[in-house]
Amino acid sequence: MEAFKVKTVDTTGTGDSFVGALLHKLVDDHTIIQDEPRLREVLQFANACVAITTIKKGAIPALPTASEALELINTKCPAQVSRAPICRDLFRKICVKILKLF
Repeated sequence: MEAFKVKTVDTTGTGDSFVGALLHKLVDDHTIIQDEPRLREVLQFANACVAITTIKKGAIPALPTASEALELINTKCPAQVSRAPICRDLFRKICVKILKLF
């Protein structure tokens, strides 16, 4: 999965941004982790959230809205997303562990 190219100002909160975006999508439908095309969309969404977080200072004020992330995806991302393989099994295990926390 390719990262969005942005001018980074501050990396504070990027991990929170990624995990928050991931959970935002998984809470609505945890079966996403079994569908690679949908999983790629979720990862792209999380990557967009991270990119936006890095262009602002601070942690909480820098966290984007879902619409901001979608706007970045629609304006900065090529039609075909990177086809680089993802570690599906490892990612699923991580998601299952996260979901068990709730």
